[in-house]
Amino acid sequence: MYLVSYKPLLLLLLLIPVLVVFKYSLVDRPRKYKFIAFAFRIVAIFFILLALSRPFIPRKADNLHVAFLIDVSESIDLQSARDAIETVNEYTEKLKWTDSWDLFIFADGIIHFDSIDQARTLLDQWLKSLPDDKFRSASKLAKSMLDTRMYFPADKSRRIILFSDGCETNDKLDETLNILAKENIEVRFQSLESLKEKEVCVNYLKTNSPDAFEGEKIRFTTEVISNAQIPAKIKLLHRAVVVQQIDTVLSPDDDNIYTFDVAMTTPGDTHWTVEVSAQDDFFPINNQASCTVNVLGKPRILVLHEKTMQMRPFSRALTEQDFVVETRDNHGVPDSIEELLSFDAVILANIAATDMKPSQMEMIKRYVTDFGGGLIMLGSNNSYGLGGYYKTPIEEVLPLTSRYEKEKEQPAVAMVLVIDKSGSMSGVPIDLARQAAKATVELLGKQDQIGVVAFDGQPFVVCDMRSVIESEYIKSAIDTLASGGGTSMYPGMSTAYQMLDTANAKIKHVIILTDGRSSQGDFMGLASEMANAGITISTVALGDADKQLLSSIAEVGRGRYYETTDPSTIPHIFTKETIETSRTAVKEDIFTIVQTGDHPILSGIDEADLPIVLGYVMTRVKPATQLLYAVDTGDPLLAVSRYGLGMSVAYTSDLTDRWSSQWITWKKFGLFWSQVIRAVVRRDNIEGLYVNQNFNNDLWQINVTQNDKAGKFVSGINWDAQLGDENGNFKMIDFTETGLGKYTLNVPVKDRKKYSLRLYNRDSDKIKVLHFHKPFPAEYNLAACANQAINSIEPLNIENIHDDILQIETRKSIANISYLLALVCMIAGIFMRRL
Repeated sequence: MYLVSYKPLLLLLLLIPVLVVFKYSLVDRPRKYKFIAFAFRIVAIFFILLALSRPFIPRKADNLHVAFLIDVSESIDLQSARDAIETVNEYTEKLKWTDSWDLFIFADGIIHFDSIDQARTLLDQWLKSLPDDKFRSASKLAKSMLDTRMYFPADKSRRIILFSDGCETNDKLDETLNILAKENIEVRFQSLESLKEKEVCVNYLKTNSPDAFEGEKIRFTTEVISNAQIPAKIKLLHRAVVVQQIDTVLSPDDDNIYTFDVAMTTPGDTHWTVEVSAQDDFFPINNQASCTVNVLGKPRILVLHEKTMQMRPFSRALTEQDFVVETRDNHGVPDSIEELLSFDAVILANIAATDMKPSQMEMIKRYVTDFGGGLIMLGSNNSYGLGGYYKTPIEEVLPLTSRYEKEKEQPAVAMVLVIDKSGSMSGVPIDLARQAAKATVELLGKQDQIGVVAFDGQPFVVCDMRSVIESEYIKSAIDTLASGGGTSMYPGMSTAYQMLDTANAKIKHVIILTDGRSSQGDFMGLASEMANAGITISTVALGDADKQLLSSIAEVGRGRYYETTDPSTIPHIFTKETIETSRTAVKEDIFTIVQTGDHPILSGIDEADLPIVLGYVMTRVKPATQLLYAVDTGDPLLAVSRYGLGMSVAYTSDLTDRWSSQWITWKKFGLFWSQVIRAVVRRDNIEGLYVNQNFNNDLWQINVTQNDKAGKFVSGINWDAQLGDENGNFKMIDFTETGLGKYTLNVPVKDRKKYSLRLYNRDSDKIKVLHFHKPFPAEYNLAACANQAINSIEPLNIENIHDDILQIETRKSIANISYLLALVCMIAGIFMRRL
């Protein structure tokens, strides 16, 4: 079917009389008839021009468009929402054929339906199975009403019919109703039933003070709300451990307010959670609330050592110096900045980089640089280069670097890297494998040699055995490594054997990296043959590799086995393995200590009194580092530096019986290390700084007031504010000065559950750290009640739909009438000439 515009046809009809007029324009007629004909032509031209300008006349709209909005949030009984659809169906049947309508459901957003049957199907499905909890987690009532306006046609009266319990989570209903009234949009309301299942929720957890001194008792107050008589347990937890518990029966008619009095024994930012467990509780999401108490007391130190028992003498010495010491093994690295900030300093005594996630190392770096935390690394087989810290975020903030000049008398090393380049290694794994191989080249000495073999279905010599002096050529060759193909490890391993068999070096070593399962081969026989030839083999299993095979190869090959699921740890594993293989990072003998610098941490310590050390890890001093102690060989022993807002200390010997038995028995052992640690501990200088926090509508609002020593407001402060979430993501945010000495910061919370905010006053060097625990969505709070503005909305009247229509002025086009009048005038002009 072809549609033809009527306007060209009208113009054609107008053209016919014009041509006729032109043809007979020379007809001799009386003067007055000619004048009248000319006047009709002028009027016809006027009407044509009027029609082309698309004229309209105002009129009252007598047709109606209705937008039905049904609340399906978690606070609504779904069956009640399903019944509302039938009400909508009944309403639409009473509309005139010239009326129109749209149907929506809303919660955390809106969904538009093309038909009532489509809405029925969705809600019936939700009633039978699990509904969309994410969509139902909010009641954005006001926003949903505003969003429906785009569906209203311009030539009809407009009405919104709202089905809801009136409990919204964005609290802007008053404002929205005013906007709709100004736009002549009617609103009608019909109440829906609230959730009928048994439900309890924690309304809040608060304390009588956000700060406390060590030993002070703090009162925690919580309110638990219930819609039925339900037996429940109310628990107060600190670090996932139940501190106190109350067994009770919750009542819908009582306040259900409970208190816990707890003595603060843990210094720092302590995080507390109240949790309720009840029978037949419908929503678990609203059963917790949290808060933070800043406990002012002894400095709190975290010591990380793979064998915690070995740090007992050190911990005992610090305890005697009024420190609170917590010792953890390599599984105890904090996972969040919030947990890390509960300590004033962290000591990495004997823990490898391969035992940490990259995100944890980045978090420790930020703890120092952005939050003013203290970091100390001690010497061990798992520190500095031996621990795989070369080019890591942690090494970046230390005053010493893992890279050092290998001594000429040390035995030469010949190493071959055997790297899986199969298709499964594509992307990040192969990129990090290249990075790891180049880091290995950088850590070997000038007398060492290295070769690189890649394998997929067959072996490829990426770089033949070359001296590390040619490091740039070797790195360029490594950059050509690309992924693709199958996985056959045996030929690659055999090629590495051939390369090392002819190499002239005392230490010969192979590192094998793969993420897959290789085709068959006599791996144990080849590994045994290589071991007998003085070639050691270490293996790295990435992801879904054959862990049993790789572990057996390393055992037979007299090397080490590494296992990881995170490709980002590959460079750390390679650097750790490289330094451990070269056997040059550790020096063990009797070494005396030489003072090389001055610092307050050495106050009262005489160089002559310093005990000897029996070993240390070799490192190199970074620029702008204060080297305080060196051993008599000239190598660094103790160095300190500032990095960002924090301080770091590097001590290359250990604090156990292995290298420091003389230190442990030294009478000033505790005093010396207390001075070192006190120099680097995190300090919150909050004198004159007052903070008030509020949370509303997914917005964390921080109001800060800054006073000077005289108590006067301080204006124009150069604030440095940094926000971090529970995933270790950080960003800088801006403060707004809202008054003299008053500053406001608004943080959109979105989907994050925890935030840590560091406020740093650059002008006065003041630091304050705030913590935020996002409460559960307001949708699940039984204390929420209907917005009072809902009472101002007229109730739904399904009987007299058109009686109370709010008619609006619209416009009707008169272009067609203008064209018709123009045609009439042209014909009249013709008649005037022919009469």
